[in-house]
Amino acid sequence: MTGLPMGVAFALVVLSGSPVAPERGASPADTLPALERGYELLRGDQPAEARGPLMEAVPTLPSARGTTVLRLVSLLDRVEEPADRLAAQAFLAIEDGEPEEALRILEEGLEEAREEDRAPLLALAADAADRFDRERSVQLRTRLFEQHPDALETVEAAIALARYHSATLEGAEEALAILEAVIVARPNHPLAPEARRHFERLRERVRREGGFPR
Repeated sequence: MTGLPMGVAFALVVLSGSPVAPERGASPADTLPALERGYELLRGDQPAEARGPLMEAVPTLPSARGTTVLRLVSLLDRVEEPADRLAAQAFLAIEDGEPEEALRILEEGLEEAREEDRAPLLALAADAADRFDRERSVQLRTRLFEQHPDALETVEAAIALARYHSATLEGAEEALAILEAVIVARPNHPLAPEARRHFERLRERVRREGGFPR
């Protein structure tokens, strides 16, 4: 998944309504490490039950890995069957070094999911595509940005799209439009300050380089 700072990922978990502390289950004798228990539950019929062990494992993980797990917890807390199962299967495929399989799982199952569950699945699909097909990840984030403007994942998708388009001055105008749209629509989102900084830096770059090419 894309590299969010741990603090921002934690804020997104809170914003999503996910628990920020591990739930105490009825099996205190379970001696498996929390992450291993979480992964076993992800492979089962009720992947949402993995949230407690995964949250318990987060403080023991390196920052990047912990951020990835936090984001999965947030996703599982917000979606229903079959989106939770699809997300769990795709996450495990990515962890196993098989992003192409993760993307296949998500794209084949997307239409089965509720409309409100498709945005997080598209975000996860884009994260998988980042590992082997940049153009496909751009297509997926564009779809997320255009079809799900109110989703929690849209601001992060917009920032990623803006970075992609602003690689050239020719794409800077589109990048600025994308950033302005999410800044206006989602001013209190945890990633809004990052979007504003990127917008200001890009606008200054365009000014220094003489404006948009025509």
